[in-house]
Parts: sequence; C-alpha cells; structure tokens
Amino acid sequence: MEKRIFSVVPISHLSNDNVNSLFKSTGDIIIPVRTQLGDVINAVLDVFLPNVQKFGEQVNAQRKSKFTELVTAIDAKNDKLLAEIKRTVVFISKSRDVNQSKAAHNVDFFFSPFWNAAKKPIKTQADDFSDMFVKYHADPALMSDAALVGITQFLNELEVSNNELVSIYLDRNEETGARGTSGSDLRPVVSDSYAQLCGAVEQAVNFTPNDTTVTLFNNMDALRRKYAPLATGGKDKPTDEAK
Repeated sequence: MEKRIFSVVPISHLSNDNVNSLFKSTGDIIIPVRTQLGDVINAVLDVFLPNVQKFGEQVNAQRKSKFTELVTAIDAKNDKLLAEIKRTVVFISKSRDVNQSKAAHNVDFFFSPFWNAAKKPIKTQADDFSDMFVKYHADPALMSDAALVGITQFLNELEVSNNELVSIYLDRNEETGARGTSGSDLRPVVSDSYAQLCGAVEQAVNFTPNDTTVTLFNNMDALRRKYAPLATGGKDKPTDEAK
C-alpha cells in the first residue's frame, strides 16, 4: 500500500494570521472526530488545542491594536505618493527639454530599487524608504535633479509621512509587547505541536488505517494544500504585515 505523506507547506513563511487560520481550521476538522481517534493523537491534541487557543488570542489582540488603522492609512498614503512620484518621473523623462529629460532619467536610475516598495510588507517598505532618504539627502546633484523634475514636494511629503509611520509602528510594537507573550513568541510552540499532530495522523493512517483516519488525513491535507500557495517564495512573512 502506498505510504500517505502530508503535502509540504513551508509553515515558517506563513504570516501569523495565516498560520493561525491553518491551525484553527485543523482543530475544527479534528475535534468532531477525536473520540474516534487513538490515544496518541488525542494526547497530542491535548497539547495542540490549548496552544492554538493562546496563539490565536495574541494574534487577534495584535490586530486590534489602536494603532493598526492609522498604520494602514499612512501606508496607503505613502503608496499613493510613491506612485505619483513615479508617474511624474516617467512623464518628464519623455520631455523635449533635454535638461529635464536627463534629470528625470537620473532620478529614475536612483529610485529604481524602490519603485516596487509598495509591494513589500509595511515595515520593510518603511525601512527601505528611510534608507532611500539618507542616500537622497547625501547627493546634492540628485536633489537638484529632483527639483528640476518637479518631485521635491512629493518627496518631502513622503519623507515626513514615512517618519510618522516608523514612529507609530514602533509605538504599536511597544503596546503589543506590553500585553505579555506575543503571537510570534508563542508561534514556535504551537508550530511544533502542529508538526507532532501531523506526524501522529500520518502514523495512524499508514499503520492503523480506517475510514475516520483516512478521511481526517485527506481533509487535513486539503487544508495544507490550500495554504501552501500563501507561503511560496516567502511572499508572506511571519514577522511583518503583508501589503
């Protein structure tokens, strides 16, 4: 008989929200049939389910931070400012004014590593912008080109807004950190118990299969396949908010 093995899911590349949803959904699948399962699986569940509960409470508490809506709003504003800067640079680069066109190309070359910052997690984007402005202010020629292109005002507004975002983000981390153990701190424990649960179910379905364990395995594996694309290539980081 072919050995059943769960589909691979890079759990470490799932965000706290997504991994919490995976764990909670796994509990929802297994709880209704736990009385039909063996002692080993039930022993693991006695550890896994309380860990899921604690982890979920912390993840939800972080999401409900009074700073979250403000962080999201500032991030959206920064994305729009960056898009406006990029549109202006692209437009001026096609200008018939040789000096303006040259300045726009110089600016475009400098900003090219940052054009896609809006696709990055919020904290990563904010850090990238901070680094960008340090380099920008250290280059008088670039600042002159930016003025000629007509984006100085946009850049100034983006810098002020980004500094505000960094400050508020730190305030939110301090607030959530004061609540006790964070979701990220609890994550390794619940992830370990989830791995143990999957191992126990694999053992049961391969060595003592019955209708209950086969159905449970299939349902858990379908759930894993559902979440696997969210972790591909590390696009959804566990320690930061996705955009």
